Amino acid sequence: MKAEDVAWDGVDVAFSCLPHGTSQDLIETLPDRVKVVDLSADYRLRDADLYAQTYGREHLNAARTAAVKYGLPEWRGATLAGESLVACPGCYPTATLLALLPLMGVIDADLGLQGSDLRAAEKTFQLMRQVAGRAGRVEAQGTALLQSFQPEHPVIRAILTGDEEAFWRAEASERQAVGMPPFGRMAGIILSAPDVSMVFD
Repeated sequence: MKAEDVAWDGVDVAFSCLPHGTSQDLIETLPDRVKVVDLSADYRLRDADLYAQTYGREHLNAARTAAVKYGLPEWRGATLAGESLVACPGCYPTATLLALLPLMGVIDADLGLQGSDLRAAEKTFQLMRQVAGRAGRVEAQGTALLQSFQPEHPVIRAILTGDEEAFWRAEASERQAVGMPPFGRMAGIILSAPDVSMVFD
């Protein structure tokens, strides 16, 4: 069947699986009411000049390719909803993303706990919660993997168990024991000199 033989009045969504170059030839002739998911490379590049340089032919609609939304519908469904044209990633990234999603991984999750920052534990806890939460922002249940050298640290334990209140209680108790804010006050002293040896002397 050829495109001109299709009764497009009865079509709401079209998936174009044609090679780059021929896909845009079809898509640019479709009625505006037909939503399109394009699996070719024709609308992945927003720069029409770059498209021509990459694929050896001019783009038929430079304005459209500059404004089209790019993404994997299975992952960014909420973001892409309502778009008239969606440009999908290529075969390899699509296969990789579908195999991994929804998965988030954090290497050295406890790295932020090092140093003298009073708020190191608090910052690490908030950051890890936010990163892990992104694994669940799709339809399927997500998985978050954390690599840690201190798996018994209150921050890591709180993230793994989801017990936020336990973390804040432990953090408050630790600060209170050593008189740290908000249970005590701290003062900062800054020493500066043109020569660093003068500061140390």
